[in-house]
Amino acid sequence: MKRVAIGLLLFFFSAGTPAYAQSSDAEARATKLFEEGRSLARQGRCADAVDLFQASLREATGVGPLLNLGNCYEQMGKPATAQRWFIRAAEVARERHDPRAAEATERARALEPRISDLTVRVATPDEADLELRLDGEPLDRARWNVAARVDPGTHVVEASSPRRHTSLRVVVGDGGQHAELVVPAPAPESSPSSTRPASAVATDEKSDGSTLRTLGWGAGAVGTGAIAVGAVFGVLSMIDHGKVVDRCPAYPTCPVTSRSEIDDTNSAARTKGTVATISIVAGAVLVAGGIVLLLTAPHER
Repeated sequence: MKRVAIGLLLFFFSAGTPAYAQSSDAEARATKLFEEGRSLARQGRCADAVDLFQASLREATGVGPLLNLGNCYEQMGKPATAQRWFIRAAEVARERHDPRAAEATERARALEPRISDLTVRVATPDEADLELRLDGEPLDRARWNVAARVDPGTHVVEASSPRRHTSLRVVVGDGGQHAELVVPAPAPESSPSSTRPASAVATDEKSDGSTLRTLGWGAGAVGTGAIAVGAVFGVLSMIDHGKVVDRCPAYPTCPVTSRSEIDDTNSAARTKGTVATISIVAGAVLVAGGIVLLLTAPHER
């Protein structure tokens, strides 16, 4: 009887070892990926670091990678994405009684004034088999005509049905802006095999060109505004960077007592620089598109 008991104990211990080893291996891989990502983030290479943080989360869920993803996306000028990661970090931290839950919650709340939204309205909501995609992701009917939180920049809405395939673009500004995009009705002559671009769907071929000219002037105006916004953020970024250099010429090697505040100023400078770049590039694209529309619009006969 004693031998049987010992055998059973050995069996259960040996059976549990592989699962524990696999768990430990996953945790080790997750930690290694997280440390590599954090090293890149500290160098200002958040675009590279986010891939490592996400890879770490695929191995094992951790509050650290979630917080760092939120921080990186905030620095990259994507407040809506950053907030989603901070909210997830707060949820995981609360489940684990981790004190970082308060930090994650506060970071998510602080981003609220910066988050813009986009409402996609459909002119023919009863169109058979109509499917929408926002930036490549399915947009189900429950989210039509509902404001969706998005990052600033250019967004693409695709509408597909047996009658047409329409691709539309809209530029959303930063700082709590509200944008709308209307998916127009399909052109009467559309057929299952036709794939006309959005400009062709929205404009009748027999038009005198007034619609194209209106769109051209509108795109130019919005583009000019975006460039102006980008210039302002660029100046603000330079001012913040100047403050960093003034307070710590050898940055990032600074006295410990002032490093935290200088890091915040440097982070603000990077964020403003990112917003400036996005705004200026988007504005230039819109201005160029407006010029093309004005030059190609048919003249009145």
